[in-house]
Amino acid sequence: MTRHPLHGRTVTARPVVVAAATVAFCLTAAACTTTTNDGSGSAEPVSSREKNTMHSQPAAGSPTLDDQRRVLEEQMPEVRDRMGVEKLRKARVEPCSGLTQFDPDTDEVRWIFDMASEAETLDAAKSTAEPLEAILRDRGWHIDVGPGRHPGGPSTTIFTGTHEGSGLRIIAEHTDTPTEKLLVVRGDGPCTATRSDEALVRSPLDGGFGEPDGTYDWEAERRSPAYAPQGAEPGPGKPDTTQPPGPASPSR
Repeated sequence: MTRHPLHGRTVTARPVVVAAATVAFCLTAAACTTTTNDGSGSAEPVSSREKNTMHSQPAAGSPTLDDQRRVLEEQMPEVRDRMGVEKLRKARVEPCSGLTQFDPDTDEVRWIFDMASEAETLDAAKSTAEPLEAILRDRGWHIDVGPGRHPGGPSTTIFTGTHEGSGLRIIAEHTDTPTEKLLVVRGDGPCTATRSDEALVRSPLDGGFGEPDGTYDWEAERRSPAYAPQGAEPGPGKPDTTQPPGPASPSR
């Protein structure tokens, strides 16, 4: 019996030769993307439905939720800025088993992130994604750039990547539907055990940070110095960003 280091599965090794090995690349609470290695060295996402039912303490040295958050909040702002978007659509902790019946005593959680910018064509999306690859490589990501997958489908993968220190995974893809044409960059971390006293949280990078939501403590988010809704007056203890900065202190 073998436990998958990122997804908490227990599988039985069988002496069967298979043509493709798959590894789950979960990007939403209820839907996962499964990466298929076709032997060419490139990973092809395949949509699937999956529910995580395993729960255990992470092994010593395994990436933690703090590791995931640190890398996400340190590195994704630069990716966001190069894409020309103001906020991530998501940057939050979600249960691996879904939000419906989340039990912090038994369920595992992970950080997820998602951002998108307009891209009318696949070439335009690749042009925007190219500098993102360089940024991520410089920050310790292992990037796989293969030929576009899913030809003729609504989404074409541009690149995928993994960050060894945090366990985070990332995928950049062009989405082309009748209603939207986007470059989407999204990802998640490995499912990790959480303490019963830990609440699900959103990062200030999340576009919904401070917005009412029964899952997250949005009132606490609004008390955070990081909460600054568009056009709102700074709250107590928050800097007034509407005023020009004062003279810089002399260098020492």
